Amino acid sequence: MIPKAMALIGFAGSGKTAAGLMAARELGLPFTDLTEELPPIMDGTDVGAVTALATLQLSRAAAGGGIVAANDSVVMMPRNRRILRESFYCVLLDAPFEVLYSRLSVSGKPLSYNLSMTELLKLYELRRPQYLECADRVLDASLPMEELASGIVEAAFEAGCVDLSLLV
Repeated sequence: MIPKAMALIGFAGSGKTAAGLMAARELGLPFTDLTEELPPIMDGTDVGAVTALATLQLSRAAAGGGIVAANDSVVMMPRNRRILRESFYCVLLDAPFEVLYSRLSVSGKPLSYNLSMTELLKLYELRRPQYLECADRVLDASLPMEELASGIVEAAFEAGCVDLSLLV
């Protein structure tokens, strides 16, 4: 049986990359960070082209297996939500906005450069229902990254995202 790919979804600062990479290493699974593969959106950027590229990368990542950290806006497109629901076991890394905002303000993530706290809160509130719509499982992203990674590992085993025959 081919293991199902796991997608980590959630708002910026939730730990998709940090905890996802730790979990993938522990499991010996490939890890893909879709955010790193997308060009930054700046003045003059064709946002439609970037979102189309995100959809293409999401589809490719599903076929590649392993753990995928989906960029935080990927859930805003209906076709991406369909890909997530049909092709991935989706784990929502969810935390109160205040926790995410505190991480964003020290992380240097692009969202924190361009948006005020009020604008980020509106974005969080807009995206959260779509995250919940796609989520097969929700993990508390306010936990320390090591504990969050352990939760991802546990979810990967429970969901069949790991080929047990390859483990020694």
